Amino acid sequence: MKESDMFPFVKNLLMDKVKCNKVYAEVANKDIVALKGDISIVVEMKKQLSFKVIEQAIQAKYSTDYIFIAVPKPKNPHSRIAISLLKQEGIGLIYITECTQSSTTLKESSIKFWGKRVRKKSHDIKKHINHDFHSRTIAGVKSGEGLTEYGEMINLIKLFLKRRKWVTIDEILDNVETYYNNPKPSLMQTLKAEWNSDWLEWKVENRKTYFKLIKI
Repeated sequence: MKESDMFPFVKNLLMDKVKCNKVYAEVANKDIVALKGDISIVVEMKKQLSFKVIEQAIQAKYSTDYIFIAVPKPKNPHSRIAISLLKQEGIGLIYITECTQSSTTLKESSIKFWGKRVRKKSHDIKKHINHDFHSRTIAGVKSGEGLTEYGEMINLIKLFLKRRKWVTIDEILDNVETYYNNPKPSLMQTLKAEWNSDWLEWKVENRKTYFKLIKI
């Protein structure tokens, strides 16, 4: 079972049983971030429970109220050491179960146990949520195969430039939203980068930089 296949079942669990009002995917390198009022829940999905994903969850727990690991339910019980470590670190566990009924394979998710609520955070994962973007992404997709904020931003810029001649960086920023903290210099550097030269050209006139889509 791929991680991306697990996502809808974990999302349904969070929405229907935990009663979260929002579920987002791929937020600041966290697979799933769910909100239940002011409470945040992070879920890291993996194909198997390993010490690597446990370490990942330990690092992530200081950004959220609750942290879970979601894995396919194993045929044999997980080791006592791994389960003890999860409980010691306050990490919850979610199982995705596959069962076959009338030649149809069904999947469902359930909470094996909850972790402890984190009272002291080093940072807040909620600050990294872009509602419009992260509500449309899918968790667990391999790098390069899924929708990214960068890819969506570039597509919107291409669409804006499609029927225009030369435009300034300010005109682009007035019409396209970016995810940069410092939009103007960051976008300027991105658009001038060599890897974008196959679809975009730029020039400087009277100390102003202009951009234009290359017609192929």
